[in-house]
Amino acid sequence: MKRLTLTDYMVTLFFIFLLVCIVGAFFFGIKIGEDRSAAKYEDLLLAQKTEAHELGAYHQQYLVSFYHTVFLPYHEFQKKWFDTMSEIETQTHSQSGASLMKEVADMAESKHEQIKTAHLPETSPLLVEAQNHFLKSLKLFSSAMEETDLSGSGPGLLSSVNNSAYYNEAKKFGLKGIHSYYSAIRLWNETVEPVPNKDLLEKETLTFDEWASMNLNLKNEYIAAWLEKTGHFKDFYVQDLVFRIDETIRSKQAEKMNLNEITRIAQTLVETKAVRFGDFIKGKNKYYASESLPQVPFFFAQP
Repeated sequence: MKRLTLTDYMVTLFFIFLLVCIVGAFFFGIKIGEDRSAAKYEDLLLAQKTEAHELGAYHQQYLVSFYHTVFLPYHEFQKKWFDTMSEIETQTHSQSGASLMKEVADMAESKHEQIKTAHLPETSPLLVEAQNHFLKSLKLFSSAMEETDLSGSGPGLLSSVNNSAYYNEAKKFGLKGIHSYYSAIRLWNETVEPVPNKDLLEKETLTFDEWASMNLNLKNEYIAAWLEKTGHFKDFYVQDLVFRIDETIRSKQAEKMNLNEITRIAQTLVETKAVRFGDFIKGKNKYYASESLPQVPFFFAQP
């Protein structure tokens, strides 16, 4: 048997060393890759967390997204509702009342399906709350016709609808959703500038001086809360009524009518149908040119 020479030993040892280096390099490469992937993932996670923190709970990006995915579809249903009520009242239709209300119910169901797919950040509880209120409202509108006597026509049918507990409950949830949205807008306002006199939101009514001390977003929230409390489900935006209140005060009409409290003015304007959809946009620059508003479309143009 031939004995191994020193050279043979050296070659064998070099081969083993080379094999160890290759295996070591392989596992070292895997470790480097894992570390880089983990670092990249952590950077991504940190960026997401930073973005969420910077946006805040009520960043205008969330408010605008909510408008398009939740508020606008609900508003489109509201328009259908008011158009149908007008047709029933004036009897300017050839369909039966039940058929008209079936169209309303179908649209409510369609908008319910659309709104429930909207994804809202959990960090924005008021927006989530508003979405839930709108969904409940639409579900009630879609099913209420089965619980209401719709056999009549004209004023009789309109009275039946207006006195229906189911339809009134549907309106109530709609007003809750609207209130929550305007509250979220006011919270956005607080992220860009101080909003003084927030304690006035808790008052039953306001004097003219107290009202004048509030900015537009605070006035909107106050009136949204009042509309919810009084059950006024109407075909105008909250800011339309706010504009008419300001105009009534500044034109001295409130004084002439002996109205010295904000809620009394609001009640009078609503009852006399003195508020129109679009009033705010038409008169915005008259009183609110310097107000801070998020880029929500209904503050800048009619849909």
